[in-house]
Amino acid sequence: MHTDSERNPINTTMFATQHQAPPATLNLGKLSSGALAAGTASGSSASAAAAAAAAAAPSAASHALTHPTSASLSARVHLVALLSILDHWTHRSEDSSRVVGALLGTRSADGRSMQITDAFPIVLLDQDTSIDVDFATSMYQLRRRTNTKEVVLGWYSTGTQLDDTTSALHDWVETNLIAGAVNQGSSSASSSSSAAAPTSTASAIHLLVDTSLQTDSMPVLGFLGTPVNSLNDGVQGRMFLPLPVQVAPADHELSGLEAIATAALPSNNNTAEIVPRVGIPQAHGRIAKLESLVDGCIALAQDTLEALMAGEVTSPAHAAEINRLGHALRKVVQTRTYEKDVKVLETEIRDLKTVLDLAGQARKQIQLSELIMYGAAYKH
Repeated sequence: MHTDSERNPINTTMFATQHQAPPATLNLGKLSSGALAAGTASGSSASAAAAAAAAAAPSAASHALTHPTSASLSARVHLVALLSILDHWTHRSEDSSRVVGALLGTRSADGRSMQITDAFPIVLLDQDTSIDVDFATSMYQLRRRTNTKEVVLGWYSTGTQLDDTTSALHDWVETNLIAGAVNQGSSSASSSSSAAAPTSTASAIHLLVDTSLQTDSMPVLGFLGTPVNSLNDGVQGRMFLPLPVQVAPADHELSGLEAIATAALPSNNNTAEIVPRVGIPQAHGRIAKLESLVDGCIALAQDTLEALMAGEVTSPAHAAEINRLGHALRKVVQTRTYEKDVKVLETEIRDLKTVLDLAGQARKQIQLSELIMYGAAYKH
């Protein structure tokens, strides 16, 4: 493998872990020639780097990861995760040109669909050439304690393109935060058996967020690091293939997104204002939407009743589903009637009047006390 900078324009990278406890930092800088190699695939949107011998990366060699193709995977980025990445970028140190961190979320049962719901930062040191391993491990363990449903899906980075440290970071996240956690769970579940070393089918994804603001949009690109085993001298590398990524906020996140977008619009004195969302037109629209939903439920109940009377139930599962629907509708109808709603409204109005009367009496008592105090002071 040629190492001359003119023949191989991508800098070499280093990724190695020791047999003892992990070091405080993981160096992502250059190595001497011959130890590692970096390659490209599909233009400038891919890079590859890995250790040259099994002894240099024993923890990576102990995990057998099977990597699916990028065409078979898809990822959805929630608003909270994207805002966490942007918040990390906003609060970066002055000498940092980018930020990196881990992506949290859930995977589907078949592992093809991922929901990225949150993220946490990873500290870069030495002019972005190494990472704080202890901090990243502690953050991962704390997240696992607070929410066991979310797992590490991969990692993120800000920038416009992949660089020569991408492969090293990808290997570390996949080996320590993904494969290590899965294999620890598998080994604890099968500790009583003498089976072979556990394997993991999880593969880390890489999210590249363009925060340069050179355009009106903020591109979010996804990549899947696929191992490349056909390089010379037995060096294993990675090819980063595009991964379909959809930035789609959940329904409960839309209100916050609209408030942020509204606050970003400057007023006459160039200050941000948040316009109240709920007004008479908005309330009327919500009531109309609720009315249409209720009409749909009533129509569904009528159709279900007609199907039962006509004997159109085709399976026991269908009958059980209709039975559950009937019980749910009955419970709603019994608990929410016009007379009960009117009584609740009248009770709330009486309580409001009582509070207003008490507030008025308290105001009069305060005014009377002030007059007495002023009169006593005037006599003296």
